[in-house]
Amino acid sequence: MAEPPRDDGNSLQMLGIPVQAQAAFVVEPEEVDVPPENWPAVKVMVGMQTQWRHGMAGRTGLVYEALPMVMRAVGIQAEEEPDVFAAVQFMEIEMLRTWSAKK
Repeated sequence: MAEPPRDDGNSLQMLGIPVQAQAAFVVEPEEVDVPPENWPAVKVMVGMQTQWRHGMAGRTGLVYEALPMVMRAVGIQAEEEPDVFAAVQFMEIEMLRTWSAKK
């Protein structure tokens, strides 16, 4: 998986955020060990990170209409789709449970 572009601060300056305040907006990613067989699903989940449905109680699930495009964009082959979809649903459910427990 290609590394996401790093924000050098220019985009924050373009938004009018003072240099002194920019540190609050920059989050360094944690390193996480992901077994190779799980990388396809992780890539899809990262691609879906902005595709959440929201209701009165918060997030309710992923917008599945975006899923085929994201799968193609990250290179998921047709024969992999059922397994990747099952893994994405598992991660979705666990994320919803985690967010629900924090309320």
